[in-house]
Amino acid sequence: MHPELRPRWAGWRGLRARVLVAAAVCAVAAIVPVMFVTGLAVSQQAIRVTLHPRAPGVAASAEACQAATGPWTEGHMTNVRGYGYDVTTGQSDNPAAPELNPALLAALQAGAPNAGELNLFFPRPGGQAVTRTQFDTGPCSVLGVHWSPFGGSRPAILRPVLVISVISLIAGIFFTQWLALRPLLRRLEALREDAVQVGSASFQPTAAGPADAISDVSSALETAHTRIEGTESSLRERQRALERHMSNVAHDLRTPIAGLQLVLEDIADGGPDAPGLAQRALRDLSYLSALTENLREAARLDEGVHPLAGDPRIDLVTLVESVEARFAAIGRRRGVSVVAATPEGAQLAVCDGSMAERVVANLVGNAVDAVDSSDTGSHVAISLEVHERQFELTVMDDGPGIPADLLTRIGQRHLRQAGPSKGERSRRGTGLGLSIVHEVCDKAGWQLEFGTLDGGTGTRVTIAGPLAA
Repeated sequence: MHPELRPRWAGWRGLRARVLVAAAVCAVAAIVPVMFVTGLAVSQQAIRVTLHPRAPGVAASAEACQAATGPWTEGHMTNVRGYGYDVTTGQSDNPAAPELNPALLAALQAGAPNAGELNLFFPRPGGQAVTRTQFDTGPCSVLGVHWSPFGGSRPAILRPVLVISVISLIAGIFFTQWLALRPLLRRLEALREDAVQVGSASFQPTAAGPADAISDVSSALETAHTRIEGTESSLRERQRALERHMSNVAHDLRTPIAGLQLVLEDIADGGPDAPGLAQRALRDLSYLSALTENLREAARLDEGVHPLAGDPRIDLVTLVESVEARFAAIGRRRGVSVVAATPEGAQLAVCDGSMAERVVANLVGNAVDAVDSSDTGSHVAISLEVHERQFELTVMDDGPGIPADLLTRIGQRHLRQAGPSKGERSRRGTGLGLSIVHEVCDKAGWQLEFGTLDGGTGTRVTIAGPLAA
């Protein structure tokens, strides 16, 4: 059992004991006032019946008081006592008789046949009532009845009330235990088990119960479990993506670094073709630079960065001219001519600038490599045309072209093609650049098409899409 989630309802300080004590206190708080008010009501009714002016008991009691040779008292009920009083002085011959309320005595002296008071509340619960008798004067001219809830005994009717109250208290505690406490504890125990299992494969949510705070907590645990599972799945996917990315980095950097190392070793050893070796080193460095940029964009795409996020704008004319200037300088050292044709004025498209630049640079770079690695051509052309708010960007080269069996596989990472004339692997062989081209065009809503120039040699790649509104 988890130490921080052990049951909290065991022991006298636990939930079970607290609920039982609370039930007992509530039962006592409800029963005691009922008993008290019941006793008052019964006594009040007895006093009213006893002291009714026309009640035969009044005359009989007065006769008994008059005939008594000593202190006289009469008990109508336990805790209800009657005494005789003198209407003039308000005094009784019985030393145990309580004093009359002066207000009640004054009412009788003023001619009222009877008077009384009844106090249901503290500090002086109880009451007294007085009535004139058939005697005009003397110690029995007034009959007074007094009642107190704290006298020597209780009315007989309070005994069954007390018994019923005790039985009700026991029954209340019992039913609180079996009808309320036990189901509550079972639900809390199930909730505790759910809390321990949240986030694990063995988590099974508790069946839905009454709509209350406990069911709300259970729903919150289920929601937390779902969120934890989603987070865990996302973390696993990110881990796999990171592993794939690191594998791509290791795979794509290994060959050009090894080639650059060999070239530098040849130069260090004083190789006979130093200019040629330096040219190879520059090609490898150019490839590493492009590869680094491609890895950066691939990482952004793997992380979920969308090329249209934030509604970016890119000027296609400026983009094409920038790529042309960069690869024209590279092409001159390789004997490859790179030229571009663009319309006048800015032509804006919706795409992330860095990703759009990678798309065009990858296509032009692959074209330069294709021409450089072959003996069939020496030209690369970039064309940007605009028709009715639609652009068409085409990259063409007069190299060997793309074999038919590779057209459907272009865009796969690590796709390699042997050089057509030199028997070596082409530097465009990793496929990372074209996979970025495919993904960016797809997410940007651009159409991408690969084909062969008329005559069966050379490659044409066309990107078409809408201009920005």
